[in-house]
Amino acid sequence: MATATAFLLLPTLDGCSPSSSIFQTSVNPGGIIEVPENQIKDTKLKIIRPAGWQYDIALHKKEDGSLAALLLRCTHMDNQLAQASGGYICHLHGSRFNMDGKVIKGPAEKNLESFPVSKDNNGNILIVVKNFS
Repeated sequence: MATATAFLLLPTLDGCSPSSSIFQTSVNPGGIIEVPENQIKDTKLKIIRPAGWQYDIALHKKEDGSLAALLLRCTHMDNQLAQASGGYICHLHGSRFNMDGKVIKGPAEKNLESFPVSKDNNGNILIVVKNFS
């Protein structure tokens, strides 16, 4: 029973990287992910894990304070990307992307998909994913 309980709790644990953590959430019926601003207050990167999605989203705070949201799906063969020094890596074939989602090493040729990001008046960051397929 304890093993089964540990297995069920495993997806809720933070990632191994000390510079980011995972925020589990859902997509609202309007196709928007709401992330409380305090989730990225003391970090430059937050991994967003929408319920039911195969891929995570990287919410990155840029040097100018603006935010970017990238789908962590390799554009080469749709593999989940992992955070790496200065960006993201695909462990399947070695593609690398910088923090802005631009390809820095192939075989991937296309940059990562990005989502519009804004803020509301309630202290939430809004990631618009309604047109994502």
